[in-house]
Amino acid sequence: IAEVSMTTIEDKAPYKEVYLPGKVMADERRISELTARYPGRIEKLMVNFTGEYVNKGQVIASIYSPDLVIAQREFFEILKSGNPNSPLAKAARKKLKLWMLTDEQIQKMEENREIQTELDIFSHYNGYVSELKIAEGEHIMEGEVFFEIVNLDKVWVLFEAYENDLAWVMVGDKIDLEVKSVAGKIFNQKITFIDPFIDPQTRV
Repeated sequence: IAEVSMTTIEDKAPYKEVYLPGKVMADERRISELTARYPGRIEKLMVNFTGEYVNKGQVIASIYSPDLVIAQREFFEILKSGNPNSPLAKAARKKLKLWMLTDEQIQKMEENREIQTELDIFSHYNGYVSELKIAEGEHIMEGEVFFEIVNLDKVWVLFEAYENDLAWVMVGDKIDLEVKSVAGKIFNQKITFIDPFIDPQTRV
């Protein structure tokens, strides 16, 4: 008598649970820098430490700039011609706007026709200050970074997968994520990206 055992063969993808360590990181696409558009001196600083939250449109500093004083003077001379919509007037407004002045600031200049030696700088983003690169009284140059601001409304979680795990990890795979700082809660997400490079030291 032949001893034959039977088993069911299924046509499906292999399945395995892989446990990976990871850490929560800022989304690089949500990191922004506020950069000086003209040289000047920081007169007041309204944001005093890293980690402080700022809102878009919030005043974060005030600056004195000789270049900005000259630009205002030129703007007022152009407006004296009596045609606020002349090509020169439009070009002067555009220049001030490129220097991070808001429409409200430019309109106030037109109405008052008074040179402002100290002008407010506004945040263009919502987020936390991750780097504070200026101080009150400090001189800054054009192109120099004031602040680095990180929006944490959405974040990345970066996992470390060893070489022998990679065969079981694919873009689109389901992830059940536990975070120590949020005890008892499981986040259900999917893998959206796999780094094509392996760290030569850690082999992850």
